[in-house]
Amino acid sequence: MLYGREAECALIDSLIARAAEAHSGGALPAAVMKQLITQTGGNPLALIELPSVLTPAELAGQHALPEPLPAGRQIELAYAALAGRLDAGTQSLLLVAAAEETGDLSVVLRAAGMLGAPSEALDHAERAGLLLLNGNTVNFRHPLARSAIYQHATFAARRAAHEALARELHRKQEVDRRAWHLAAAAVEPDAELAAALAASANRARRRAGPSAAAAALERSAALTPEDSLRGAGYSQPQMRRGLQVHRSTHSRCFPGPSRSLLAAGNGLGCSTCVG
Repeated sequence: MLYGREAECALIDSLIARAAEAHSGGALPAAVMKQLITQTGGNPLALIELPSVLTPAELAGQHALPEPLPAGRQIELAYAALAGRLDAGTQSLLLVAAAEETGDLSVVLRAAGMLGAPSEALDHAERAGLLLLNGNTVNFRHPLARSAIYQHATFAARRAAHEALARELHRKQEVDRRAWHLAAAAVEPDAELAAALAASANRARRRAGPSAAAAALERSAALTPEDSLRGAGYSQPQMRRGLQVHRSTHSRCFPGPSRSLLAAGNGLGCSTCVG
């Protein structure tokens, strides 16, 4: 018989496994299950609702999980109602904090200030029980609060938050984060941005981060103009299939389409292996 924390973990595993099987027809890969539990804080309602808002490819580990992870409808509405009681400036601060996954306090405050958030907005969000300060880092008290606030915002508001964050990330060590925020704000193909993401993927590859590299390549492929892909001998569907192969096999080398994207994006050769 299980007791305490062990029983709680077993219950969480059972909840998410049953929900996933109901929506995708199969058990979740261990890595996906671990990520879902971590990003929901083990919230049972979220674990039950999540499989219905994620795609089969995301549940199977073939596509990266959304960042931040979407909250289920009931959880989204609850946190949105709490945030909705706050003034517009504080709501802008919360959205910027939700969009910046590192929790870099100085960057969040500067970007939020660009969107009109007053200096006291941080205090308001903290007193409302949504944000928690820890030195130079700001985090949401619960990961689902971050997901809900980001998800409930309009696309225009999210885009403005990402653009403000990108403008504040100008140091050399922030180049990858800047590229990601620009990509999140992009609404049409952009060859220069696609190349920046391909370069980011290569840096992730050198850090032995295949999942991060594949995610960067995936977004880079989406932003690469179709004529550039045709010039390399590939189409958007071929790029996506190649990335799915990489995600599902975790092979040491990027598949052909991914290597071509790296080569086209930032002048790399085709011997691009992970690890």
